[in-house]
Amino acid sequence: MIRERISGHYLVNNGQLLKRGIVLLDEERRIVDVLDNGGKAVELPSMRYLNGVLVPIKAPFEVNFLLLKNNTAEILKVQQTLPINTFLKLFSEHLAPLNKGECVRFLLLKKLDYTEMKLNANSSIHAVKWLY
Repeated sequence: MIRERISGHYLVNNGQLLKRGIVLLDEERRIVDVLDNGGKAVELPSMRYLNGVLVPIKAPFEVNFLLLKNNTAEILKVQQTLPINTFLKLFSEHLAPLNKGECVRFLLLKKLDYTEMKLNANSSIHAVKWLY
């Protein structure tokens, strides 16, 4: 049974960006399905829409989150901007696939430059804590 649905500006699924993709979760927060609406905004019961890019990551969550946050901050100091695809490649070992039946944890990348699809000095990384 589906307990909740989460979506954002983009959802990372196996290294690809799904515009307004949706993850369906059951009572135990396991993945029931991943929906690609072709970028169309959809309103569904129990839907939570987050402003930003949802990035599924592997556990241990706390360690990976600190690594991602600190490494991204250092890279941004050097480069000023970081394309989202470069971010995904640099941190590919931390990304989790969205497989049915599995529990996953998410980071939310906020305040990106969506025109250029880049992280910048105003961008931030947050844990989606209400899922845990």
